[in-house]
Amino acid sequence: MKYLCVNCNYIYDEALWDIWEGIEPWTKIEDNFPCPVCEEYDTFHHVNEEICYLDEDTNDLFELDHFIEVKHIWEEFEVIVWWNTHPMWEDHRIVWVWLFDEYGDLIDEKFLKTDDDSVVTFDDYSIDEFEVRIKCSQHKLFAKKFVL
Repeated sequence: MKYLCVNCNYIYDEALWDIWEGIEPWTKIEDNFPCPVCEEYDTFHHVNEEICYLDEDTNDLFELDHFIEVKHIWEEFEVIVWWNTHPMWEDHRIVWVWLFDEYGDLIDEKFLKTDDDSVVTFDDYSIDEFEVRIKCSQHKLFAKKFVL
């Protein structure tokens, strides 16, 4: 997720971190760190990112590269991005996968490192309708809704 410092307009993206500004990898906004530019606390506000919703009939190769598939296996959801062939390099990878319920509430999230596959597993959570969102470090936020 992206956050804006309302004091100095610095933007922090949790998916990309900012080691150049001294923010360590996997630092979440809840860690309550000061803005690396103006050094003020409690100045970050969430920036809504546009979500690209994917459908089954996509002909766009760019969207197809980020296609989300879910397999319901036993008591888990397995989320697969582009048949597990999406790049997982330092500068281009799937960095976050989120699971939301039908009301848009966050159920669970997984962070992916460069040596991970672009597949994650979530517990079932006894939900029948849900949304999966993925964040690609080079592109944008993609999502797909599912009904079991």
